[in-house]
Amino acid sequence: CHGADGAGGGAFPNLTIQRRDYLARTLAAYAAGRRRSGFMQVVAAELSPSQIDALAAHYAALPRRASEPGSASSALGQQIALQGLPGTGVAACAACHGIDRSAARAYPVLEGQSRWYVANQMRVFRAGGRGTIGGGRAADPMVAIARRLNDRQIEAVAAYYAAQPPAPVQSFAAIETARRP
Repeated sequence: CHGADGAGGGAFPNLTIQRRDYLARTLAAYAAGRRRSGFMQVVAAELSPSQIDALAAHYAALPRRASEPGSASSALGQQIALQGLPGTGVAACAACHGIDRSAARAYPVLEGQSRWYVANQMRVFRAGGRGTIGGGRAADPMVAIARRLNDRQIEAVAAYYAAQPPAPVQSFAAIETARRP
C-alpha cells in the first residue's frame, strides 16, 4: 500500500516524512481502535509492541521522498497553511504542524504528503470519522477546523503541502532539546 519506498501516494500516506515516534503512536492507535481505518486497524491489531517499534524505525529511516514531486502549489493553500483564515476560526496549519518542518509533538509532518491523502483526511475530519492517536485531545481542533473549510480551500491546502519538499524529520527528543534555553 505504501510502496517499497514508503512514499505511498494517492490514498496511502507517505511514511518517509514522519518521525519514528509519530509512526509508532499511530500504529498503536490503530491497534487499539482509537484511529479508524479499514486497512490499518486489521494490520496493526496483529502487531506486537516490538513489531510496531521495528516498523516505525524502518519507515522513519528511509530516505525522505515527496509523494508528488513537482506538483503545483496553491497561493490560497499557502495562506491557509502559513496564516490561516483570520476571522473564521481557521488557524494556520503551521501553528501545530510546524512552520520549520519540525512539527510539534502530537502532529504529523505535512510537507511532501500526497495531495489526495491530505484532502481526504480533511474531509474525514470534517465528517467526524477519523479518530485520533493521542486519546482524543490532539486531533480535537481538526474537526472544527475542517468544518470551517470548503472543498476548494481543502484542495488548496492539500496542493500546497504536496508541493513542499520533505525535509529531515527531527525526533521528539531533538525538538525538546532545541526548545530548551
